[in-house]
Amino acid sequence: MSKDFDAFFRSREARRFYEDGPPHWIENEGKRYAKPSSTAKDAEIQKAKLVERLSTSTDTRARELGRILAACSVLSRCRSGACPCDNRALQRWFVDEVSGLAGVAEGEWSAISIVPTFGTFPVVDAPRDALKTFADLIKQLITGAGIDRAIIGIDPNFNEHAEGKFERHGQLQAWLLVRSEVLTKDVRRRLRRLLNKSATHLKPLVIKPYDGRLNGAAYALKHKFFRRVTTPPKKNDDGATVERQNSRPSRKPRVQQEVALSLLLHEAGPQGRLILHGWKLFNPQSRTEIKTTNKGEQQM
Repeated sequence: MSKDFDAFFRSREARRFYEDGPPHWIENEGKRYAKPSSTAKDAEIQKAKLVERLSTSTDTRARELGRILAACSVLSRCRSGACPCDNRALQRWFVDEVSGLAGVAEGEWSAISIVPTFGTFPVVDAPRDALKTFADLIKQLITGAGIDRAIIGIDPNFNEHAEGKFERHGQLQAWLLVRSEVLTKDVRRRLRRLLNKSATHLKPLVIKPYDGRLNGAAYALKHKFFRRVTTPPKKNDDGATVERQNSRPSRKPRVQQEVALSLLLHEAGPQGRLILHGWKLFNPQSRTEIKTTNKGEQQM
């Protein structure tokens, strides 16, 4: 993204996103492990644990990243894509911006989850440009389906089967916010044709109305990552056989997974998980905002 955006996060104006004022939301709302959104202290603790893991890795790149994150402070932010403190600030800015978009409060937007097979990556020796490649392919996919404007967050996870029926692997998921009027029957049909269900991709496409709740926007750029586990088929209360795939806070990434993901996020940069398709960043008087692009303007 633009140098202006990075400069904004080093500015006095952006300081509030590193602190504990609004916005606030509930993570995993409605679930038994629901909790308030992270505080600045929570992010510092998360960073310290990550630094410890990176610093003891046999990978020289991981140890160097550990030194970069360890040096990150209020006085000098590292702006690494792997830093929990910088990622929390980006997430809070994003939530603040999305909540102010025209039509959000009126329910005129929809949220789309896309979990494509091309988002799969190996835990060991993952391509350094995995996030950029994924972002480019997602933009091609939704453009082909007829969506020319979307705000997209990339959410990395790790998938595994409870009975080991497929190999553990990394998975990139795209969370999109689009105007509901864009999602015609034809667009929905094209998306379904482009995204196929498989043993490792049980729900490649989910489309729901976006109700404007802050935790919905926050999930698109979350800075805590977990393992998603597929469970064996079971019968539900209606007698239908279902196979589930879910994640929860108790399923933290394994050490090797966390190191690999940190290196990927660092390589992608601090804004590598945010895609503005048909939108741009606008900087009036040091305040960075998301705006629609006009014809001929450069997209990011």
